[in-house]
Amino acid sequence: MERSKSLRAQQFFTAAQQQRIRDTVAKVEQDNRGEIVPLVIDRAGDYRSTSLTAAGLLAWAGLVLLLWWQPDWPAAQLAWRLPLVYAVLFGLGFAALELLPGLKRQLIPPAVLDKRVREHALALFMHYNLHTTRDHTGVLILISLFERRVRILADSGINARVAPEYWQQRVDDIVAGLHRQEACEALCQAIDQCHRLLAEHFPHNGGANPNELPDLILH
Repeated sequence: MERSKSLRAQQFFTAAQQQRIRDTVAKVEQDNRGEIVPLVIDRAGDYRSTSLTAAGLLAWAGLVLLLWWQPDWPAAQLAWRLPLVYAVLFGLGFAALELLPGLKRQLIPPAVLDKRVREHALALFMHYNLHTTRDHTGVLILISLFERRVRILADSGINARVAPEYWQQRVDDIVAGLHRQEACEALCQAIDQCHRLLAEHFPHNGGANPNELPDLILH
């Protein structure tokens, strides 16, 4: 997911790609009763504690090295120099981690990243009312850029008809596309695969079929 290093969610897809995704979702929802919402976010959490902890450790390490390098500083100078050096090193370390997301991500256990994305996906599923569609056929496809994670959540109406492995395969397909720098293509293909499932189990019955949810969300 190399593009996530420099692009935020709002810029992850070009305007043309965004329109293609919206058109794909709209087309898919025309002949079935499903509601698919692709969602791209900057990150699932701010992980501020990671930056604070790492910056603090860096600052203490810097002080130790400084005292080893300058062991003869008078006590009167240490009283004001050490706090100043600590503050400078802490600020530089914190800023570096906030400006270099790849470095910060390396300091966070993968299990923590997985947990944050899983919890945030559920919160977004509820926030956008994907659990309130008429036939419980809401599907959230979440791409979280900082964590480099993809998560798919589906409502009970769909999950009653499909094994969890089906969604994992769609996740794997999107991840593979992201690594190939083909995010738009991979996402559209995953949406089309969802379409086949929905068309089989929840075909359009000829009545009104309103578009209940947005066709693409970027934030």
